[in-house]
Amino acid sequence: MFKSSSALFAATATLAPSLAAAFSFTFGSTPTQCQNATINIVGDDGVEPYNILILAYGHPPGGNEVRKIISHDWTGKSTSVEIAFPSNSQFVAVVSDSKNVGSGGTSVSVNVAASDDTACLPTSVTPAFYLFLGDGSSLEPPIDQCTDIRLAWSANASAPVSLIGVVPGGNSFNIDTSQGTKSSDGTQIGFNWTPDVPQFTDILLVAGDASGRGSGGSTGIINIGGGPKDCLTGTYPTSTPGTPAGGVYATNASGGSTGSSGGGGSNTGAIIGGVIGALVFVIIVLSGLLFYFWRRRRLAKRNHIKEKPDLADDPAAANHMITDNGDPHHQLPAGYEPEPFIVPPSVTSASRPQTPSSLTGTHAGVPPTAWTRRLSNNSSSAPRQSTDGGDSSSYAAFSDRKQFNGPAPLRPVNIIQHDDGGAVSPQGQDEPETVELPPAYGNIRPNAGASSSTPAPPPPA
Repeated sequence: MFKSSSALFAATATLAPSLAAAFSFTFGSTPTQCQNATINIVGDDGVEPYNILILAYGHPPGGNEVRKIISHDWTGKSTSVEIAFPSNSQFVAVVSDSKNVGSGGTSVSVNVAASDDTACLPTSVTPAFYLFLGDGSSLEPPIDQCTDIRLAWSANASAPVSLIGVVPGGNSFNIDTSQGTKSSDGTQIGFNWTPDVPQFTDILLVAGDASGRGSGGSTGIINIGGGPKDCLTGTYPTSTPGTPAGGVYATNASGGSTGSSGGGGSNTGAIIGGVIGALVFVIIVLSGLLFYFWRRRRLAKRNHIKEKPDLADDPAAANHMITDNGDPHHQLPAGYEPEPFIVPPSVTSASRPQTPSSLTGTHAGVPPTAWTRRLSNNSSSAPRQSTDGGDSSSYAAFSDRKQFNGPAPLRPVNIIQHDDGGAVSPQGQDEPETVELPPAYGNIRPNAGASSSTPAPPPPA
């Protein structure tokens, strides 16, 4: 059973004219592990026989390199070749005709789809000879544009030896090996090569001999570094803009294409990323606004001072006073200060015990409204008793009483207090009954200090 897609890719893509490509090719089906892939020739400018060179690209999926370079020759407009590469690995294909290397174009990296068939996969790969770069101090030394580098191969290679520079998705080219010479120890044959390849170009070098192209193996991906530009004249190898050869872009492990020969790839990831970024931005903005209003409201509450209204007077205009303990306080306006109620003293007559006596509110030396006024804070005198004769001072004057600058004086009020008569003796049967009536208050004379226009108080109801 195959895990790859069963869809076939139509041979509709053609390679734009380039420096070396006189025709192009396409894959008619998805390259799948241990399955045959169809190769179709597009155009009539190629000269048979054709050759396709399939070489490993990138790191092997299992860590060990067991991918063997495939070189296949055929005649006609189409052929099929078995893809002996493991799934999830990549390769690059180069198609040539009998005239020029890479004349049919070079594909981009193609991913191999998975399948259950593993019979074609080799367990080890041993090239017929080896390719060496540089002075041997490193396995793959850097290659810079227009800077000489030594290319060499094993002396046991069967002549003629070929070297091919493969540019994925661009123009592959042949490197002349006719000027190679043997090393002093006779184990290598090589020469100095001046790469006329521009900076930043990816390139792979493939070695072959009489047994076929790729028999000497290939290098990994080498990115050309910077250097002099004097060799970059006329035409030189580079990546080809537009649709590369092969017609099918790299595929995923399940066989689905990751691109399209006629348009761009899917933008689903970019769309999702944009939506997520927009949501994060909106959340950040809303959080900032909420924090701003919350902090503003908190500061407003902190700076707000609740004041109780003064219904009596303007507190700024109140007079400040100092109490006995040194604490300041405000003096209330006239008419609003509290006044204590003073109970008048009980006065009894020595000659008439157990009988009610009257105590008038008008006494010598005491103003009529003395009992209705408040005492000052510094008043310490107390009222004194007097007899009912009325000609001696009954009360002490309030020496330190604060003058009251309030309303007009009130009219005099008479205060009558009745004394307890004691226990009631039982009356005999023959003793006449006595009925006591309250006074009629009809003979009340106006006080001498009161105004003549002040009417007498009405009798109690």
